[in-house]
Amino acid sequence: MLDHYLENLISKPQPPWASLNLAELFSLKQKFSKPEEKKPLAIAIDYDDTFTANPEMWLNVMQVMHSFGCNIFIVTYRHDNQQESQDLEFLKHYDFVTGIVFTGRKGKKEFCTKLNIHIDIWIDDNPITITHSMKGISIDNHYLFSLDAGSIAFTLNESKSEDAAEYEKSLGSNVIPFNLKH
Repeated sequence: MLDHYLENLISKPQPPWASLNLAELFSLKQKFSKPEEKKPLAIAIDYDDTFTANPEMWLNVMQVMHSFGCNIFIVTYRHDNQQESQDLEFLKHYDFVTGIVFTGRKGKKEFCTKLNIHIDIWIDDNPITITHSMKGISIDNHYLFSLDAGSIAFTLNESKSEDAAEYEKSLGSNVIPFNLKH
């Protein structure tokens, strides 16, 4: 049966491109195709615990991505105030940083979209902050989030410290009157 299949395959006339290898086929495609206009990729890199985990590495990675035509944004959950923005000030001096976005604890994707910044790739150690806004902090210091496109609220984890929780409260974050530790 296999011999019969092979005989039929060999006896049939082959198209001219059948003998070309993959590289030659790709070259022909490029030669006769219309040039594709590629939109530059917009890449968002989180600041706290992503960029700060290894700043030297991220600066090099961002420079390489920029050399490939990418637009690099630092998108942080921080507020745009003196206390929270001063750490990021140095990034404004790099030509490969397209912009720095402070979302003020709002979901990053929706916040950027409202600014007409459409991110293709997100790099974030805490991806919930991309699609969820912080709604408050519980009396036992758990951060509470809600989906930007919905209304479900849940906890991610306990705040890093009492000081961090108190800071959030001082910014006007809601204090939710329940204790998550039963």
